[in-house]
Amino acid sequence: MELFFLYYFQDMDVLWLRNPFKFLNPKKSEDMMISCGGQTSQSSDNCTSFNNGFFFVNSNNNTISFFDNWYSEMEENNYAKIQGEFSKFDMNVRYLDTKHFSGLCQAKYSVRKIIILHSNCCKVMKSKISDLKSMFEAWLSSNNGRQNVKWPEKRACIDSLKE
Repeated sequence: MELFFLYYFQDMDVLWLRNPFKFLNPKKSEDMMISCGGQTSQSSDNCTSFNNGFFFVNSNNNTISFFDNWYSEMEENNYAKIQGEFSKFDMNVRYLDTKHFSGLCQAKYSVRKIIILHSNCCKVMKSKISDLKSMFEAWLSSNNGRQNVKWPEKRACIDSLKE
């Protein structure tokens, strides 16, 4: 980060259905773009629970300070303490619209609009892989998002929450 490059990060349980970089057009004033764990239809709205499975960062002094603090909090198991404290670091954050950047178990997303799915609601990796594979197969059957499709149930993820 200290070389001041733009960079992106994603968890291993994120499925790309389309190229997200066409939708990540950072403005000079934006320090970070991050997916939202809750429903938002306006990407500039505050998000009550951000989803750190996918983010794009404009490296600068603010973001370097934020991530230095975040990693130290994670080492101390205080992960929840740092979530949402962007204003403390004078950061301008844009939350990515859940129409395009969504969690697997969020209520609604359109096959024609979805870009990235994150299996953030699953506890077990086997469940994440199973349900992401089902979603990918459904997306392929929709002619790569050009036709409507009924998304499969996220049965493995739902069952993993009971374990």
